[in-house]
Amino acid sequence: MINRVKNTVFAILNKEKRGPITIDQFNNSAAYNQNKIYANYFDVTFMREKNRSARGLANDSVKLYEQRLAYFYVPAEIPVLNKKFELPEDYYFIDRRGVQIKDSSGEYIDVDMLKMPSFKRESASEVFPVGVVIDGSIQVKPDSVKVIHIDYYRKPKDPNWTYTVVDDVPYFNPSNGSYQDFELHPSEESKLIMGILFDFGIIKREAEISQLINNVKQAEDGDKSRLL
Repeated sequence: MINRVKNTVFAILNKEKRGPITIDQFNNSAAYNQNKIYANYFDVTFMREKNRSARGLANDSVKLYEQRLAYFYVPAEIPVLNKKFELPEDYYFIDRRGVQIKDSSGEYIDVDMLKMPSFKRESASEVFPVGVVIDGSIQVKPDSVKVIHIDYYRKPKDPNWTYTVVDDVPYFNPSNGSYQDFELHPSEESKLIMGILFDFGIIKREAEISQLINNVKQAEDGDKSRLL
Protein backbone atom coordinates (compact mmCIF):
# COMPACT_ATOMS: atom_id res chain seq x y z
CA MET A 1 0.00 0.00 0.00
CA ILE A 2 2.79 2.46 0.80
CA ASN A 3 4.02 2.58 -2.79
CA ARG A 4 0.56 3.43 -4.11
CA VAL A 5 0.10 6.06 -1.39
CA LYS A 6 3.49 7.58 -2.22
CA ASN A 7 2.78 7.60 -5.97
CA THR A 8 -0.65 9.18 -5.45
CA VAL A 9 0.72 11.86 -3.12
CA PHE A 10 3.59 12.74 -5.46
CA ALA A 11 1.26 12.80 -8.50
CA ILE A 12 -1.08 15.26 -6.77
CA LEU A 13 1.78 17.44 -5.54
CA ASN A 14 3.12 17.56 -9.09
CA LYS A 15 -0.31 18.36 -10.52
CA GLU A 16 -0.84 21.14 -7.97
CA LYS A 17 2.65 22.49 -8.75
CA ARG A 18 3.57 22.57 -5.07
CA GLY A 19 7.12 21.48 -5.69
CA PRO A 20 8.80 18.19 -4.76
CA ILE A 21 9.13 16.81 -1.25
CA THR A 22 11.85 14.48 -0.04
CA ILE A 23 11.36 10.80 0.70
CA ASP A 24 12.18 11.51 4.34
CA GLN A 25 9.43 14.14 4.47
CA PHE A 26 6.99 11.65 2.98
CA ASN A 27 7.97 8.90 5.42
CA ASN A 28 7.71 11.22 8.43
CA SER A 29 4.25 12.40 7.38
CA ALA A 30 3.19 8.82 6.64
CA ALA A 31 4.16 7.72 10.16
CA TYR A 32 2.42 10.72 11.75
CA ASN A 33 -0.84 10.11 9.90
CA GLN A 34 -0.82 6.37 10.51
CA ASN A 35 -0.42 6.99 14.24
CA LYS A 36 -3.15 9.63 14.17
CA ILE A 37 -5.66 7.26 12.57
CA TYR A 38 -4.64 4.46 14.93
CA ALA A 39 -5.08 6.67 18.00
CA ASN A 40 -8.65 7.41 16.92
CA TYR A 41 -9.45 3.70 17.32
CA PHE A 42 -9.13 4.21 21.05
CA ASP A 43 -11.21 7.34 21.55
CA VAL A 44 -13.78 7.43 24.33
CA THR A 45 -16.79 6.86 22.09
CA PHE A 46 -15.30 3.81 20.40
CA MET A 47 -14.13 2.22 23.63
CA ARG A 48 -17.58 2.69 25.17
CA GLU A 49 -19.10 0.94 22.17
CA LYS A 50 -16.41 -1.75 22.31
CA ASN A 51 -17.47 -2.56 25.86
CA ARG A 52 -21.05 -2.85 24.61
CA SER A 53 -19.72 -5.25 21.97
CA ALA A 54 -18.61 -7.66 24.68
CA ARG A 55 -22.26 -7.92 25.67
CA GLY A 56 -23.44 -8.40 22.10
CA LEU A 57 -24.78 -4.84 21.81
CA ALA A 58 -22.28 -3.26 19.38
CA ASN A 59 -23.26 -1.98 15.95
CA ASP A 60 -21.59 -2.89 12.65
CA SER A 61 -19.21 0.10 12.71
CA VAL A 62 -17.73 -1.05 16.02
CA LYS A 63 -17.32 -4.58 14.69
CA LEU A 64 -15.44 -3.10 11.70
CA TYR A 65 -13.04 -1.30 14.04
CA GLU A 66 -12.53 -4.52 15.98
CA GLN A 67 -11.56 -6.24 12.74
CA ARG A 68 -9.02 -3.50 12.04
CA LEU A 69 -7.61 -3.78 15.55
CA ALA A 70 -7.34 -7.58 15.47
CA TYR A 71 -4.09 -7.28 13.48
CA PHE A 72 -2.45 -5.46 16.41
CA TYR A 73 -3.68 -7.78 19.17
CA VAL A 74 -0.90 -9.48 21.15
CA PRO A 75 -1.19 -11.96 24.07
CA ALA A 76 1.85 -11.98 26.37
CA GLU A 77 3.11 -13.61 29.55
CA ILE A 78 5.16 -11.31 31.80
CA PRO A 79 7.17 -12.37 34.88
CA VAL A 80 7.62 -10.09 37.88
CA LEU A 81 10.82 -8.03 38.15
CA ASN A 82 11.47 -5.85 41.21
CA LYS A 83 7.78 -6.14 42.18
CA LYS A 84 6.73 -4.84 38.74
CA PHE A 85 5.63 -6.36 35.45
CA GLU A 86 7.38 -4.42 32.70
CA LEU A 87 5.15 -3.75 29.69
CA PRO A 88 6.45 -4.68 26.22
CA GLU A 89 8.12 -1.82 24.33
CA ASP A 90 5.50 -1.99 21.58
CA TYR A 91 2.50 -1.89 23.92
CA TYR A 92 -0.10 0.78 23.19
CA PHE A 93 -3.30 -0.10 24.99
CA ILE A 94 -4.61 -2.71 27.42
CA ASP A 95 -8.30 -3.38 27.80
CA ARG A 96 -9.68 -2.92 31.30
CA ARG A 97 -10.16 -6.70 31.52
CA GLY A 98 -6.99 -7.49 29.59
CA VAL A 99 -4.79 -8.59 32.54
CA GLN A 100 -5.10 -12.03 34.14
CA ILE A 101 -3.34 -14.37 36.56
CA LYS A 102 -3.60 -18.13 37.00
CA ASP A 103 -4.91 -19.52 40.27
CA SER A 104 -3.61 -22.67 41.93
CA SER A 105 -5.89 -24.83 39.79
CA GLY A 106 -4.62 -23.28 36.56
CA GLU A 107 -7.78 -21.25 35.90
CA TYR A 108 -7.45 -17.67 34.65
CA ILE A 109 -8.66 -14.89 36.96
CA ASP A 110 -9.17 -11.31 35.76
CA VAL A 111 -7.08 -8.62 37.43
CA ASP A 112 -9.24 -5.62 38.20
CA MET A 113 -7.30 -2.72 36.63
CA LEU A 114 -7.84 0.41 38.70
CA LYS A 115 -6.81 4.04 38.76
CA MET A 116 -4.03 4.96 41.16
CA PRO A 117 -6.15 6.37 44.06
CA SER A 118 -8.34 3.27 44.14
CA PHE A 119 -5.33 0.98 43.92
CA LYS A 120 -4.00 2.22 47.27
CA ARG A 121 -7.28 1.62 49.08
CA GLU A 122 -8.27 -1.77 47.68
CA SER A 123 -7.74 -4.97 49.64
CA ALA A 124 -6.49 -7.60 47.20
CA SER A 125 -6.18 -11.37 47.28
CA GLU A 126 -5.30 -14.15 44.87
CA VAL A 127 -9.03 -14.58 44.31
CA PHE A 128 -9.59 -10.85 43.72
CA PRO A 129 -6.28 -9.42 42.40
CA VAL A 130 -6.04 -5.72 41.52
CA GLY A 131 -3.55 -3.85 39.35
CA VAL A 132 -2.55 -0.45 38.04
CA VAL A 133 -0.39 0.79 35.14
CA ILE A 134 2.44 3.05 36.35
CA ASP A 135 5.27 4.44 34.19
CA GLY A 136 5.42 1.65 31.62
CA SER A 137 4.82 -1.19 34.03
CA ILE A 138 1.98 -2.93 35.87
CA GLN A 139 1.85 -3.33 39.62
CA VAL A 140 -0.36 -6.12 40.90
CA LYS A 141 -1.50 -7.00 44.39
CA PRO A 142 -1.19 -9.35 46.19
CA ASP A 143 2.62 -9.55 46.09
CA SER A 144 2.41 -13.33 45.76
CA VAL A 145 1.57 -12.92 42.06
CA LYS A 146 4.70 -13.76 40.04
CA VAL A 147 3.39 -13.96 36.46
CA ILE A 148 0.64 -12.05 34.65
CA HIS A 149 -0.99 -12.66 31.30
CA ILE A 150 -2.00 -9.61 29.29
CA ASP A 151 -3.96 -8.97 26.13
CA TYR A 152 -2.76 -5.73 24.58
CA TYR A 153 -2.73 -3.81 21.32
CA ARG A 154 0.74 -2.99 20.04
CA LYS A 155 1.91 0.21 18.37
CA PRO A 156 1.95 0.18 14.57
CA LYS A 157 5.41 0.09 13.01
CA ASP A 158 6.52 3.30 11.30
CA PRO A 159 6.07 3.01 7.52
CA ASN A 160 9.21 3.40 5.44
CA TRP A 161 9.20 3.74 1.64
CA THR A 162 12.59 2.40 0.57
CA TYR A 163 14.23 2.87 -2.79
CA THR A 164 17.21 2.36 -5.09
CA VAL A 165 18.62 5.34 -6.99
CA VAL A 166 19.19 4.88 -10.73
CA ASP A 167 20.36 7.91 -12.76
CA ASP A 168 19.43 10.18 -9.83
CA VAL A 169 15.87 8.79 -9.78
CA PRO A 170 14.61 6.84 -6.70
CA TYR A 171 12.84 3.60 -7.60
CA PHE A 172 10.74 1.66 -5.11
CA ASN A 173 12.72 -1.19 -3.55
CA PRO A 174 10.70 -3.32 -1.09
CA SER A 175 13.67 -5.74 -0.82
CA ASN A 176 15.53 -3.22 1.32
CA GLY A 177 15.89 -4.48 4.89
CA SER A 178 14.39 -1.29 6.35
CA TYR A 179 11.26 -1.41 4.18
CA GLN A 180 7.99 -1.23 6.11
CA ASP A 181 4.51 -0.99 4.64
CA PHE A 182 1.59 0.68 6.37
CA GLU A 183 0.02 -1.65 8.93
CA LEU A 184 -3.45 -0.12 8.85
CA HIS A 185 -6.37 -1.80 7.12
CA PRO A 186 -6.44 -1.06 3.33
CA SER A 187 -9.74 0.79 3.82
CA GLU A 188 -7.75 3.59 5.50
CA GLU A 189 -5.76 4.35 2.34
CA SER A 190 -7.78 7.43 1.38
CA LYS A 191 -7.47 8.89 4.89
CA LEU A 192 -3.72 8.37 4.83
CA ILE A 193 -3.38 10.16 1.49
CA MET A 194 -5.62 13.05 2.56
CA GLY A 195 -3.71 13.44 5.80
CA ILE A 196 -0.30 13.46 4.09
CA LEU A 197 -1.49 15.94 1.49
CA PHE A 198 -2.89 18.17 4.23
CA ASP A 199 0.57 18.23 5.84
CA PHE A 200 1.86 19.78 2.63
CA GLY A 201 -0.94 22.31 2.22
CA ILE A 202 -3.33 20.46 -0.11
CA ILE A 203 -6.94 19.65 0.75
CA LYS A 204 -8.81 17.10 -1.37
CA ARG A 205 -12.19 15.42 -1.05
CA GLU A 206 -12.25 11.68 -0.46
CA ALA A 207 -14.04 11.09 -3.77
CA GLU A 208 -11.18 12.77 -5.64
CA ILE A 209 -8.62 10.74 -3.74
CA SER A 210 -10.44 7.48 -4.52
CA GLN A 211 -10.38 8.23 -8.25
CA LEU A 212 -6.68 9.08 -8.15
CA ILE A 213 -5.94 5.86 -6.24
CA ASN A 214 -7.72 3.89 -8.97
CA ASN A 215 -5.72 5.70 -11.66
CA VAL A 216 -2.42 4.91 -9.93
CA LYS A 217 -3.45 1.27 -9.39
CA GLN A 218 -4.36 0.89 -13.07
CA ALA A 219 -0.99 2.36 -14.06
CA GLU A 220 0.82 -0.06 -11.72
CA ASP A 221 -1.13 -3.02 -13.11
CA GLY A 222 -0.24 -1.87 -16.63
CA ASP A 223 3.46 -1.73 -15.76
CA LYS A 224 3.30 -5.25 -14.29
CA SER A 225 1.57 -6.68 -17.36
CA ARG A 226 4.24 -5.21 -19.65
CA LEU A 227 6.92 -6.97 -17.60
CA LEU A 228 5.29 -10.40 -17.98
